[in-house]
This record gives sequence, structure tokens and C-alpha cells, in this order.
Amino acid sequence: MLRMLLFFLLISSLARAQERPSVRLTVYDEANGGPQGLYNCIFQSTSGFLWFGSSNGLVRYDGYGFTVFRNEKGYSSNITNLTEDGGGRLWMSLAEGSLAKFDPAASRFTNYALKNSSDPTLQTAQIMTLFFDRKARLWIGMAQKGLLLFDTTKKTTRIYPLTDIHPAYAVALNKIYNTVYAIQEDAQEKLWLATHDGLYTLAGPNSALKPIRERPVVPHSFRKDLFNGLVLDGDSIWLGAWAGGLSCYHMKSGKWDRYFSDSTSIGKSTTNIINALALKGRNQLWLSSGDQALGVFDKPSKRFLFFREYVTDPDLPRTEAWGLKLDKDGNAWAISAQRLIKIQVNRTPFYFTSLPVSRSDNQADYNLTDLWENENIRIITTEYADGIHVYDKHSGKQAIFKV
Repeated sequence: MLRMLLFFLLISSLARAQERPSVRLTVYDEANGGPQGLYNCIFQSTSGFLWFGSSNGLVRYDGYGFTVFRNEKGYSSNITNLTEDGGGRLWMSLAEGSLAKFDPAASRFTNYALKNSSDPTLQTAQIMTLFFDRKARLWIGMAQKGLLLFDTTKKTTRIYPLTDIHPAYAVALNKIYNTVYAIQEDAQEKLWLATHDGLYTLAGPNSALKPIRERPVVPHSFRKDLFNGLVLDGDSIWLGAWAGGLSCYHMKSGKWDRYFSDSTSIGKSTTNIINALALKGRNQLWLSSGDQALGVFDKPSKRFLFFREYVTDPDLPRTEAWGLKLDKDGNAWAISAQRLIKIQVNRTPFYFTSLPVSRSDNQADYNLTDLWENENIRIITTEYADGIHVYDKHSGKQAIFKV
């Protein structure tokens, strides 16, 4: 038994095998203590609390239970996005298109309407994302309105439309492409936007939005740059797209890489849907997907691993998940089918890789009986199989000596 354990611990270097972590799921819904309502978004504040925007109010989770805070009378409590300012106050978008601020110390809401003289419909437009930059400016990604800068002191707005939408698109389609889904800021205080019209950047509040494209847009062709989410990773930007898989833009070289979890279905609008991303360590990119639920992209091997491929827990989402967030303890949270899903991952204590043999006296059943190695070679002996395997660590070659 000890020899077998030693084998499993050391055999990983014989082949490159992708690690499959063990997963523990916890589901929170009305049936097991979760608050009522539909969940829309997840956020962790600097205080460590997890906050959830729901159709029934702002929900705080302290690790033990949930507390629901509802907006002032006469205002909506259907919360769609969350962020935090430098003072620890939560800002949120409401389903009706307005903003609200919540002060946790006072448990008090303050509501704001979005107004702009150039667009009277702005105050009812759908808000897709909220983001505070390093200079405490609140940027708002809008549906069909582009990017918005909201002055939290003066309560004024400035609109930045996406400037490179192809003129061949019809008016209605042109409006749809003018949508911003996610915003991030790099070390040079430049904003990067995941939009329905690809990747855009903004050098500052007095600049115009600039598209960053792999190639020119071909109207009415299948597009792989309908970007839903993005995350900055040093000099690279990872982007998830609707039906476009996972893209990586290298800021220094201008090079693009693209990866598809389902390479057999490229060009179909119902596959390769990645709607949220989160970095975990140097090598893992966690994903929520519109067709494969939850998974991980391993950066060194360039491989996808979706939990539904090997986790049999019936509570695991199988198709759609969104709102992905990694908390400060390394757990992943996501939303699926009106439920909150908490995913705790423990690394598998060893890799498993089968040792192929040229023959077996006992059909598919054979044993590995011993292992010995030094800095140059590894020797493995078998029972009911083809004898002694000698592996050269330097050349990668293997020899088999039959006994």
C-alpha cells in the first residue's frame, strides 16, 4: 500500500496531467436559510462582508447568516450591481435605472437619478456595471448608452458613446452594440472596457473611447468579441465573450490569443459563452459560463476544466452560472437558477496518471509493485504486465524489460 501511494505521489512527472481539485458545494436558497428573492450580483467589501444584490433588497452575509436591507419607501429594492467607494459605502444600481448609496454604519440609503440634458431617457436606462477608479470617480457601464461618468458630489453625468460601431448596422442594432458590461483600471490609470462592440480603452475623462481590435469589423459576420467580462493580469487582459470563448490581449505587443472550451462548436451562438472571470493565483483563471456553468482555465497548459465534467453533486450547476466572485478566503461564489452557490476547493493531494503497458496477463487489471528513482532515472516494476519500466528523466525516453 505504501509503495502504491509513493507511486501516485511521484508518477505525475511521467506525463502532464491536469489537476482535478476536490469540490465542496454549499447552496443557499429559500429552502435552506437563504433570503427570498432573485440574486443578481455578488460583491465583497473591504470590511470582509459578502453582499448580494437581489430583487428583494441588499443582502449581507457575515459567514453565519444573512441580513436583508431594503431601500427607502418609494424606491426600488431590486439591486442589479454593487461596488464600494473609499469610505466603505456601497453603491448600487437599481433595476429601474437609478443609483443608490448605502452607508453600513448608519444602515441608511440615499437615492440618485441619472440625468443628462442631451438624453432624457438616461434615467430609465439599464445599468450593467459600476466602477470606482483610483481618483474616486464613479464610472457606469450602460445598456445602449455607452459609458457614463457620474459626479457623486454635483450629481451630474457625462456620456461617452462607443465611437467605432460600424455604420452598416441598423439603428436598433447600433444601439445594442453601444453597451458596456465591465470596467477595469490599469497601473497607468487607463480604463479598459468589455463591451458589446469589443475591447475599448479610455486614457482619461477628457479623452474619447478608443477601440482595440484584433481585426476590422465585418458587418453581419459572426463576431467573437461580444465581450461580457474582463480581468487585468499584468500586461495582459483576459476577456470572456458571448459565443467567442476566452480572449487574451497583450498590451505591450498588441497580440491577441483566443481559446475555446468547445472547439467543435465555434460559430454557434449557444456555446463558448463566458460571462465572468476572476484570477486565482498566478496560474488559474476562474470562469462562469452560459453553457458550461463553472470552471477553471489553467494558464500554463491553456486548458479548460469545467466542474460538471467530473463533479456528480446534483447541486452543481450544469449549464448556466453568472456573477462569479472569489472571496478573501479563496472560495468561489456564483449565481445559478435563483440560488447562491459557494464552492470550496481543496487541491487533490496527488496527480493520477495511468501507466500504459504493452501486455497484461490479467486483462485490464495489473499492479504496480515498486518504484525507485534518482536524479537520472525512475524504475517502476509491474505485476501481471510487461515487467520493468525504466524512464530516463533527461531524454524523456522509456525502456521496458520483460521478465
